[in-house]
Amino acid sequence: MTKRLIYFAMLMLLSMGVGAQPIQPSFDGVKKINGIFLHVTVIGEGKPLLVLHGGPGMSHDYFLPYLEPLAKKYKLIFYDQRASGRSEIPEDSLGSSYTNMINDIDSIRAAFGLNKINILAHSWASILAINYAEKHPNRVASLIFSDPINLNHEFDLQQQKSIKDRWKDTTVASKAKELKMANSSVIEIRMRLAFLTAMNNVKYIDSIHVIIPQKYADAQNSLYNGMMSEIKTYDRDYYTELKAIKVPTLILHGKADNVPLAASEKLKASLPQSRLVVFDKSGHFPFIEETDKYNRTVMQFLDEVNK
Repeated sequence: MTKRLIYFAMLMLLSMGVGAQPIQPSFDGVKKINGIFLHVTVIGEGKPLLVLHGGPGMSHDYFLPYLEPLAKKYKLIFYDQRASGRSEIPEDSLGSSYTNMINDIDSIRAAFGLNKINILAHSWASILAINYAEKHPNRVASLIFSDPINLNHEFDLQQQKSIKDRWKDTTVASKAKELKMANSSVIEIRMRLAFLTAMNNVKYIDSIHVIIPQKYADAQNSLYNGMMSEIKTYDRDYYTELKAIKVPTLILHGKADNVPLAASEKLKASLPQSRLVVFDKSGHFPFIEETDKYNRTVMQFLDEVNK
């Protein structure tokens, strides 16, 4: 789990910038949630879809404007997890724990007066979504796992090999050289390089806007200390316990993701009411590389389970 956290923590502080004007949110600001101020953005109306960003340490911005078409029929609730994005860093040195992050989900649900929520969890956030669904099964209408991480250590070596092999690709190597010559901070360059192999087409790395907050080190320390304090509890084989989750589930997987397809296939086999959709021209961010197909797939699923 420690290596997994280090890898996916490199996702942190990314947001995807595009030129189109975004949909105006009905709420966009900080809200006191579970004793801490979290930044929340709400767009659209309809049945709620709570979107959980990856990381740990990213912000929700990288989903927008890509998921905006879903707001035509659903209320999309985005938020920055504690010690992430524009949300507060807990004063408690162990405040950014798994337990607190899972409880934050339910506090957001309650803060907006919602009974049941649909949840879309990207990457590392699949851990939060699973634990929440297990703890509050009656409050979840459906689950969407978008390129979930390995849910045990079975696929770690395959993932590492995929990253290593992608670096041998001349297109990746050429793009890496270009990035290293960019007039950017060392941290920004390292962020882009870390996810160069996670894209099906390396040109999409240029769409990533890396945000480095002033309290970058404090946020990192908070996340590391809080999560490592509970690592023995949350570093477990999730596949063995997923049969307890009975809600309809959609699993989305970019074929070029370094996380092997076998991991998502095992997730599907472990969940009784799940389906798997593979995106042939995407990596870890199919909502960016195949936006139209992604939104059509999610919309169709949500329409079916929210009749």
